[in-house]
Amino acid sequence: MSKNILITGSNGFIAKNIIEVLGRKYNFYPISRNSKFRILNLKSLLQINEIDTVIHCAAKTFVPESFSNQY
Repeated sequence: MSKNILITGSNGFIAKNIIEVLGRKYNFYPISRNSKFRILNLKSLLQINEIDTVIHCAAKTFVPESFSNQY
């Protein structure tokens, strides 16, 4: 039985390589800016059934923006 893995930042370098290497063995649910699911919206994520693991690779890559948009 294959595991279901939710991976955030799926368009990034690290996530793409994880999916490429492990994609034959596991089912991936990629989450990126372009996906219908939003990582900051719990209700959105709870629509995805039977996730066994989450790999979080999403990040802000422009450091000054990270400082100016603190939560």
